[in-house]
Amino acid sequence: MAYLYWKVGDPLAFLHIQGEWNRETIGFLAVVAGALVRLWTVDLWSGAMPVHLQAIADLSFLAAAVVSGFMVWKRYGTHYGLLVLLGIIIPASTSTVSLCRYSLVLFPMFLLWAEIGLKHPWFDNFVRYAFPIGQAAALALYCNWYFVA
Repeated sequence: MAYLYWKVGDPLAFLHIQGEWNRETIGFLAVVAGALVRLWTVDLWSGAMPVHLQAIADLSFLAAAVVSGFMVWKRYGTHYGLLVLLGIIIPASTSTVSLCRYSLVLFPMFLLWAEIGLKHPWFDNFVRYAFPIGQAAALALYCNWYFVA
């Protein structure tokens, strides 16, 4: 924020520029509710299936990050829990776009998942198979000129 104040004279420039991208900060719960309503009322035969699959993936990562954030808070302490929760809730307060990308850098969540995988082999197998399948799907979409992030 100090850099933004020095460079452009507005420490909250990242909030004020959101309108130029047709995004607004409406709150975490309103964004999630809106995404769920759009998914519920979607016409599956409209031809926009990759968009809906991306929304499902983003909401899934959002749910996993929020649940993991509370588990991380309990297991590793407040600082790591806040890192995970704020790292996903702040981006989710404007849109569900790219929540997969935002959640992939929340390393305490993956520390927790590794610990869970040691205790429960089925979870380890799920992560080891689901992530490469998701990456292959994202690569296929990207190769067909679809924005996957």
